[in-house]
Amino acid sequence: MAEEILPSETYECLRCGTRVTGAELTRLPSPTCANCGYRAFRKVRGQAPKNIKGI
Repeated sequence: MAEEILPSETYECLRCGTRVTGAELTRLPSPTCANCGYRAFRKVRGQAPKNIKGI
C-alpha cells in the first residue's frame, strides 16, 4: 500500500541520506534524490517515544 507524500513531512534518501521535504518531492516529475538519483525515501520520524496505556 503506497503512502501519501505530505508536504510538511521530511524524507531521507535511503542511499545517500539527503533530506528533503514532501513539498520538494511533489514538485518533481518523479520523486528522485537530487544528489544521487535514487528513488527510495523513508519518512524521518521524531525522537519522541509513544506512551501506551497498559491494561
